[in-house]
Amino acid sequence: MADVDTTTTEPLSPTSSIRIISAGEARFHKEITKAIVQQQAILDQQAPEASWKPLDRNRTITTWRRQLIPYQKQLRKSYDRYATAKRAWQEAEKSRLQRMTGRAGKLEKVCQ
Repeated sequence: MADVDTTTTEPLSPTSSIRIISAGEARFHKEITKAIVQQQAILDQQAPEASWKPLDRNRTITTWRRQLIPYQKQLRKSYDRYATAKRAWQEAEKSRLQRMTGRAGKLEKVCQ
């Protein structure tokens, strides 16, 4: 009788840890688990660049400079052509304005 009168302080037994799921849910769960494992395998791989030896700085810069020389020459020639054409255009424009205003004739008279 003593057992009946005492209060029990034991927690209720937890629900079963086994879940009942449908076949579709099981397939979906398996696919997700497989995708997570594949992603983790990819992340765990070492990058191929990690095994490469570091580049020689001076040699790399020298190579880059050598490769840039033709481009720099082309750029310089293009700029020179542009500057010459711009100067000629400005002089022609100035001359045209002077002819329109009659200043060219006055300048010729001053120079003679």
